[in-house]
Amino acid sequence: MNRASLSLALFSLSLLSLSACTSATSHAGDGGSGGIQSGSGGTTTTGTGGAATGAGGTMTGAGGAVTGAGGAVAGTGGATGAGGAASAIFKCPMPPGSYTPLANTSSLPAPQQLTGVPPADNYAQGFSIIEGPVWLGGALYVSQIMGGNPPPPSRILKVVPGTASTVFATDDGTNGLAILPDGDLVGAIHIDGSICRVPLASPNNLIPIAYQYMSARFNAPNDLAVRSDGNIYFSDPDNNQAPHPAPQGAGHTRVYRISPLPTAAVSVVDESLSQPNGVTLSLDENTLYVSGPGLYKYTLNADGSTGPRQDGVPNPQMYSGSDGMVFDCAGDLYIANNSNVTVLNPSGTKVGDITITANGVQSVSNVAFGGTDRKTLFSTTLGGTPGIFTIAMPLPGMPY
Repeated sequence: MNRASLSLALFSLSLLSLSACTSATSHAGDGGSGGIQSGSGGTTTTGTGGAATGAGGTMTGAGGAVTGAGGAVAGTGGATGAGGAASAIFKCPMPPGSYTPLANTSSLPAPQQLTGVPPADNYAQGFSIIEGPVWLGGALYVSQIMGGNPPPPSRILKVVPGTASTVFATDDGTNGLAILPDGDLVGAIHIDGSICRVPLASPNNLIPIAYQYMSARFNAPNDLAVRSDGNIYFSDPDNNQAPHPAPQGAGHTRVYRISPLPTAAVSVVDESLSQPNGVTLSLDENTLYVSGPGLYKYTLNADGSTGPRQDGVPNPQMYSGSDGMVFDCAGDLYIANNSNVTVLNPSGTKVGDITITANGVQSVSNVAFGGTDRKTLFSTTLGGTPGIFTIAMPLPGMPY
């Protein structure tokens, strides 16, 4: 691409109001998928089916993502490529049948609010949302989302229990967070409608993975989950954090799949689910669960593609308005459900509720397990003075 063409491509992207993640690298693309990521030394360029090469990096256009030999993502010698390290995605220490599901929630200790979360720096006065909890490397990472006109700014906080939280990334625009197989974070970026790598070594320098469908930015990626093979699943509602009018068009709120890097091809899991929200995977990674208008599930094939929507419980609409979810190692499902964390056993029967009440807390937004033994349940909240609440659990669970 010559200098004039590159300038035109970058100008065209600016018209799409792209920011935090999608402006982190020079790129432009068109077509259905819109995935992109550069390898070590690679450069990116534009066009449906386009291609470009750099020292040690290659790239495809629509749905593209890149790495070359020694690349940062999946090239030979890369973190997840040939000769690379094993997946960093957490697995329960013992098989699911080794753990006893919860019999009730009444015997659990009362939730305790962590001190020093969020930081006392006047970042979001009046209302904010703590979201996207994920436990990684001895710390909990969360998004703090401001109130105000959509799409709102947000930042990532790092929480080490027993110490005050710190700002990990100042303006990434994230909502949900998850873990890539090579150990970096990945974020659902509502502020610019993208899915991006959040490098632990440089969290303010986001790397795009996918940013559009049918030549338009995603609405407002909300929550996501990553399978051990690198498949990414995410929800894309158009309420709350999405710009208006909705970039994908009125009524087009979907659940998407991104195939593993370096392909990063975007496909639709469900295009008729109104305002999908929470996303999580079963312990065996063979089932995708989605909350929001109810609780639903999708069987996953070996390649990560999905089967048709099924009811997640006999009456899925009972969980209309539900938010983030997490599994414990016995297969119990924890659902952020208004002011409660509702717990379902492996058969889908309700075990009970964990109620979280505090001044300035409106509702629970998400849940995750963490701590050195993975037996601490973290619940994030939203409201005038939101926070994070913990419960010591009798069994471990998943980090998001």
